[in-house]
Amino acid sequence: MDELTTIGENQYYLLDQGKISYHTLDSTQVGFSLGTLKDLQGNYAKTNKIVLGDLLKGKHQNLKTTLLETIMLNVGFVLYLVGKTNSLLAGCQLARQYTLSDQGGKLLAKWKGYHNYS
Repeated sequence: MDELTTIGENQYYLLDQGKISYHTLDSTQVGFSLGTLKDLQGNYAKTNKIVLGDLLKGKHQNLKTTLLETIMLNVGFVLYLVGKTNSLLAGCQLARQYTLSDQGGKLLAKWKGYHNYS
């Protein structure tokens, strides 16, 4: 998987028990709004690192809705794929809960305690 977006229809394939199935997904199907490419575009790597760090600390108020919801959509999709939720909608709801709090930052701090990354 590359990444899903909230700026249009997503197309993807799932491999499940040896069977490949084709799917489409519009972010509005899982509770997110339809965004624009301008709102999704990033900046320089250093700036993007600061934005991600702030997000993981629960400081999301200054993020554009499209960027924030795209992050939550991708996290929700991964939670669903790895079996943490029984539906994509539930995965997106859980991602929203973690993203809009500082729980993501607490998980990152715990993970960084096991690894030597900054």
